[in-house]
Amino acid sequence: VVMQLSKRIGAKTLYKYYDAFGLFDKTGVGLSEESSGIFHDLDKVGPVELATMSFGQRFKITPLQMCTAICAIANNGNLIQPKIVKSMTNTDTGEVTNFDTKIVRQVLSTKTTEDMKSMMQSVVTDGTGKNAQVKGYTIGGKSGTSEPIASDKKAGYTSSFAAISPIENTQVVVLVTLYDPTGKSYHGGQTAAPVVAKILNETLPYLGIEPNNN
Repeated sequence: VVMQLSKRIGAKTLYKYYDAFGLFDKTGVGLSEESSGIFHDLDKVGPVELATMSFGQRFKITPLQMCTAICAIANNGNLIQPKIVKSMTNTDTGEVTNFDTKIVRQVLSTKTTEDMKSMMQSVVTDGTGKNAQVKGYTIGGKSGTSEPIASDKKAGYTSSFAAISPIENTQVVVLVTLYDPTGKSYHGGQTAAPVVAKILNETLPYLGIEPNNN
């Protein structure tokens, strides 16, 4: 499906959205060793590159870039600059310095984000992300399973699962990535999703988010 979609919109439009989501740049979180994404030059993207990139292979982004892009869906289409520190308190004077949330730009419309959250929720309720379910909470997610590059077959598969919760007023984004997972399955929905469920099962109550027993 995504290969057909990428063929319809073309590489130029696809790259426009990669850029809008900040995948070509550092997030600006303030970490000295932060990297930016690694992509083909646009003029070197042919039909094969376009097809493989459409489902998330043959380019590299950092986990923080991925989470920032997903947060844009959770934040009504607004790309937010991530930050490590929320505030600092001067222990001598008690003065508090707050670090404000910075909106980089709007990437998606509110309607599109609502549709995306609905689709992500269906992944968990009815799709490949059932193992990410947590009783009493609405969760949206997406599994990922990518092959090693041809020149490094020994690297094994990369399996991941990204989730947001709650759907109605999202407070948490979780990304779990497993490199060369061992066992009966290497698919993200089978290996990474259960880990996400355990994290959310601890995190949501800790944040004081009450479960819906219905």
